[in-house]
Amino acid sequence: MISSLELAKRCGVSQGTVDRALHNRPGISAKTRDRILKVAAEHGYQANPVATEMMQGKSIIVGGLVPSLNSIFFMDLFETISRKLDAMGLRLQVCSYDSPASCISILTDFAARKSAGVIMIPPVNVDWNNIKPILKSLPIISLIHSPDIADVHGVHPDEVTTGKDAVKGLIKHGHRQILMVDYDNASPAVLQRTHGYEQAMLKAGLSPIRVCKPDTRTLLKHINENKITAVFCHNDWLALEVIRQLNSVSLRVPEDVSVLGVDDSPTFITLCDQVTTMHYPAEDIAEHVTAILNGKPLKRRVKPCTWVERKSVRAI
Repeated sequence: MISSLELAKRCGVSQGTVDRALHNRPGISAKTRDRILKVAAEHGYQANPVATEMMQGKSIIVGGLVPSLNSIFFMDLFETISRKLDAMGLRLQVCSYDSPASCISILTDFAARKSAGVIMIPPVNVDWNNIKPILKSLPIISLIHSPDIADVHGVHPDEVTTGKDAVKGLIKHGHRQILMVDYDNASPAVLQRTHGYEQAMLKAGLSPIRVCKPDTRTLLKHINENKITAVFCHNDWLALEVIRQLNSVSLRVPEDVSVLGVDDSPTFITLCDQVTTMHYPAEDIAEHVTAILNGKPLKRRVKPCTWVERKSVRAI
């Protein structure tokens, strides 16, 4: 591989002319541009990305911030976004944080490096006022929920609607005794999805019954006492855990109890393709993210989660 200086010498032109040819800039004839590109291809010339960023005054790096690199759902979501960014000539660099303080520290680092932006799963208890100074030099996109702060782009489906549509789908299948299983934390996505479930149940004249990540004994107690026919789980992994708990006490899914999840992420499907779920619109989220980073935010909202019929919910 040759350098840009060597490429310029071989073509009998200046490095500035080489730069104009490689980046399709004006001030060079088509004949000279074609000749430079041909020689560059013949000798396997690759532009130095650091040098390119310095000349253009901006980075091709987009930061990604997640609470854990072990979350398959988050990694699948960022993989979808990464493919869209690649098509824009941008590169996603994902980091994990273990506290609000470390999250802000990493954000500050991305800002200092003049990154093209940051896409983050924000901490539940982060003080967004500490992030305001960073917003002056760094576009920030928040997935999962929208913080109540100007200039931070929230990109996610309406989770209240997710909860409502899940209940509507189960009612359409004949279920009326529907238990919700979720997590005991203050995550906005958890709270909003649960709120949607409760609203839909009450609107249908039904009693909401919620339990947070129960053990098998507690789950069975709720099912027996309330004559539960369907369990709506916050996500597919929780749904799989519930199915295993039910099977461990000889309850069949969906013959005895139906189970519905949320996410429909690619990795989960490769491991378990039987769970009926609400599809999370990762592709649409990726389109919104890239549009924002391109300076042209989409005017429409993110598409809602949609029902995917598989084998863990039956009609009764």
